[in-house]
Amino acid sequence: MNRTSRRIGSLAIASLALFVGTDASAADWRLEASEHGVKVYTRPGPGDGFPEFKGITIIKAPVFHILAVLDDIDHACEWTQRCAASRQLIRHSPTHRLFYNRTSVPWPLQDRDAVLEGRVSGMASGKDIVASFRNVRSSRQPPVDGVVRMPILDGAYRVVRLGPRRSRVSLRIRAHPGGVVPDWLASWFAKRIPIDTLNGLRKQVGRTPGRYQAFIERHDPARRPQAPPRAATPTTSRR
Repeated sequence: MNRTSRRIGSLAIASLALFVGTDASAADWRLEASEHGVKVYTRPGPGDGFPEFKGITIIKAPVFHILAVLDDIDHACEWTQRCAASRQLIRHSPTHRLFYNRTSVPWPLQDRDAVLEGRVSGMASGKDIVASFRNVRSSRQPPVDGVVRMPILDGAYRVVRLGPRRSRVSLRIRAHPGGVVPDWLASWFAKRIPIDTLNGLRKQVGRTPGRYQAFIERHDPARRPQAPPRAATPTTSRR
């Protein structure tokens, strides 16, 4: 495997808007860049040697507003860098679905795409939510002429509640885009895409107050009606 193929895995960060696991020990990650409130880390990938990339930032918004933006797959291109197409293919449940994403790549390279299975965990508590994704084969979206179907893509968004209107958001990804990409372009994407993607998410959250009220009301445990307290059962004294 050549160095170009490994490093270009970072391109896949732009391929996401949703949905394995949680962040590993911070000691495993090496800081690569810090800009506009986003820190970018990398570490060797497990087994096959493909590296993982992670961006971390703080967003001043409730967890479920951020999650609602991530959940809105059909509007992901409003804020995701180099997004050429994004659409839901099938929704099995509120926490499980298939979706399609296509990433534009500078000429003369070919665009990349993937069919992704997304799953969400942690919504019941609303304090630490992981939206994981992995590429799968699916007849719902056949290969497109002139577009390279990515052979490996998995990772996760993680949204952690720090306060009523403050959340830590991380984006972790491991990928192989297929094909060959110049080293200079791979290096540039390795730094820029995590920064631009998380900053795009922050801006989209700021642009959409009120848009996702129905989603928030439906899923945020703090918004669910509380069961009325049970009436005390009268006791009778025995003589």
